[in-house]
Amino acid sequence: MKNIILTFFFGLITIFTSSYAQVNYARLIVRGDDMGFSHAANEALIKTYKEGIERFVEVLVPSPWFPEAVKLLEKIRVSMLAFAWP
Repeated sequence: MKNIILTFFFGLITIFTSSYAQVNYARLIVRGDDMGFSHAANEALIKTYKEGIERFVEVLVPSPWFPEAVKLLEKIRVSMLAFAWP
């Protein structure tokens, strides 16, 4: 009987502590990829960055719309930026 009560007691402690232990919630980090590939991609990546959807922008350097991407990025402050060369 004593073992049953102890098992039940420790089971309750485990259930309550595990539910309170998960204070930090999972986060989703969205990365914008291949900026400079096209005009539409440049506009979409700038829009999603301004709206707070993405936190990271990757610029494809040898691409036809790279100069436009640079001009658009100069207008905003990007926290994380990466350049990709194939």
